[in-house]
Amino acid sequence: MNNKLIHWLIVGISMSLIALVSIQLYWVSKAVTIKKEDFERSVHIALTNVINLLEKEEAIKKIKSHQQGRFLFTSDENVAQIDDLISDSAYQYLVYKTLEKKDEGIEVRIVEEQEGKRTVTDLITIGQHKPMVQNSPGPMDYSSNKENDQSYYSSDLPIKLDTGLQNKLVNKTVLVSDIVRSLIEIDLSENIENRVNAVHVEELLQQELLKEGITTRFYYGIYNQDKEYKLGNLPSMDFKMKREYSILLFPKDLILQDNSLKITFPKQINYIYSSISFLLVASLLIIVIIFLAFFYSIKTILRQKKLSEIKNDFINNMTHELKTPISTISLACEALTDPDISATPKLLGRYITVINTENKRLFNQVENVLKSAVWGSKAFKLSKAETNMNEIIESAISKFQMQLQGKNGSITYTNEAKTHTFLADKAHITNMLHNLIDNAIKYSNKDPEIKIKAWNDEDNFVLSICDNGIGISKENQKKIFDKLYRVPTGNRHDVKGFGLGLNYVKSIVERHDGKISVASRLNKGTTFTVTFPMHNILN
Repeated sequence: MNNKLIHWLIVGISMSLIALVSIQLYWVSKAVTIKKEDFERSVHIALTNVINLLEKEEAIKKIKSHQQGRFLFTSDENVAQIDDLISDSAYQYLVYKTLEKKDEGIEVRIVEEQEGKRTVTDLITIGQHKPMVQNSPGPMDYSSNKENDQSYYSSDLPIKLDTGLQNKLVNKTVLVSDIVRSLIEIDLSENIENRVNAVHVEELLQQELLKEGITTRFYYGIYNQDKEYKLGNLPSMDFKMKREYSILLFPKDLILQDNSLKITFPKQINYIYSSISFLLVASLLIIVIIFLAFFYSIKTILRQKKLSEIKNDFINNMTHELKTPISTISLACEALTDPDISATPKLLGRYITVINTENKRLFNQVENVLKSAVWGSKAFKLSKAETNMNEIIESAISKFQMQLQGKNGSITYTNEAKTHTFLADKAHITNMLHNLIDNAIKYSNKDPEIKIKAWNDEDNFVLSICDNGIGISKENQKKIFDKLYRVPTGNRHDVKGFGLGLNYVKSIVERHDGKISVASRLNKGTTFTVTFPMHNILN
């Protein structure tokens, strides 16, 4: 997969992810907005109901306080008893009455039925309760014929009311007029706190809010026309409502006073979000899953690309490394077919030595590749024995001394450790040290200078290998211990290897319960520090 394709793939997935997340956030925002509007609508409905109840209760209170109006609210048994005591002939005709305020006064409409005929009569109180009786000539007057079960309208039916009935109607008209006047009269000097009861208002608010499904805590206040707080359950007199809902008190008064009821919900936002918590959690979970899927997909794509590059690099390096000894052996074998060389024992021995050397080199390379699949697994076992680290270091220095001299390089060893002997796999510890020294020589763009130092640090045995090579960038320092990873060397193509050396070094150190670290600066050199715990050391 080429870089261009990966680039467009990441762009496409990113755009799709952004679109999905944006749509999800839009619907969450829409749900929150709808819930807020529903909450506000429910609060307004509850406040309106409370105001209506307060007005009705005040009207009933005024009617009950009237000397005769109180009988309108007696129980059914009391009404029956009063009816038994009344023998007025009006009760033989009066079916029902209606009251309506007119410009002239209060209109009382009476429906009378006599001898199968029904008549509607309007009485209007004027001034100081002087009644004006008039027959309604309109369509409301009608007669009925019981024989043929037919009804017909009549405007000529006379009103036959006896004196008792007329007096009764006048008295009832006066009563209604007085009650209506008491309802519409307003005492402008009466304070709002005298018209409402704070505890009762709070009970009504709780009741109506509960009907609308609102259970969160609230504060409310009753304010007069000067915007002064008079009643309520506010925490303090100077409490400021951040988000308030307000409504006028007694809006049906003829002379409207600017008294108001205000309510606020201190945890309104939390309440709204908690009511849609399932939607929010589900949306957040979906977004997280989408992000994780996107991240994992991109990470997998990049890792596969990296592995592909490492694989190709490994195959190229391995092909080159194997091709060199094979070519050398092939040339040596071809030379041995020459009779002149076969006849010369000295030349024959030289070519046989070359074949043997290159064969061992080829064997070691194949062995390293095969072992790389083993040393990171649990099947890899160490053969630990008492090992003198000082001897291994001096042996390694002796082996690389000639190679360094050929490159005008040098290697020095500073031994400050008092303890050198501990349990270790001598073969693998030797290979580990050889790998580190070999890298210090290979990755040097000038005369190599290698410094080896050993010392004891409390409960640890510490070994450092320092060089003056090309160095390693911070980005590559995190990857150099990965299997098959090789630090890019720019235009240098003479550095051989499979990218297995440092991975092998780290595996061996960790199998000895040790640690390895690297410190490096580009073009300044690199220092590898290996630390072994003291419990492996034998005094």
